[in-house]
Amino acid sequence: MTRRVALACALAVLAGCATVSQMQATGGSRSDGIVKLSFEYGMFDKLHLDEASALQTARQRCAVWGYTDADPFGGITRQCQAYSGTLGCTHWFVTKEYQCTMGGRSAPPLAAAAGGPRLVRAKTASGYCLDAPPGYQGTGAANSPAVTSGMPRCDQLSTGKSDSPLHR
Repeated sequence: MTRRVALACALAVLAGCATVSQMQATGGSRSDGIVKLSFEYGMFDKLHLDEASALQTARQRCAVWGYTDADPFGGITRQCQAYSGTLGCTHWFVTKEYQCTMGGRSAPPLAAAAGGPRLVRAKTASGYCLDAPPGYQGTGAANSPAVTSGMPRCDQLSTGKSDSPLHR
């Protein structure tokens, strides 16, 4: 009987030693140029993340949105998915965010309608601000970007100072 219990315990421990290696796209914001990649792991899992593959996944998602590159933000966000009073958290959900960029190139193309918006390089979270006519309401589509905290209207940024977020 003790032999069966010991065997069952050994199998349970070995079954929990999976290797986590791939991050999957789990969300983001096209208008802010943010991609979120996530993975899950348990307390007995061995973590071996393929950072190069994660960056490639983020770049592919950004490319669909008209960007040419992606840069990881520092740090991760962990959420406990299963908690045991004696062991603490036994299962985690981890998310890492990536900022879509233009890789040193000009802004992503906008279908330039007369009087429509245009992207201008600026020191903002997305790397751009929107130069748009008064009353502009973007939809978030590629040719009608939404005004967000990551991509504000250019006229909402300070200008004329050496510390200006605009650098045209």
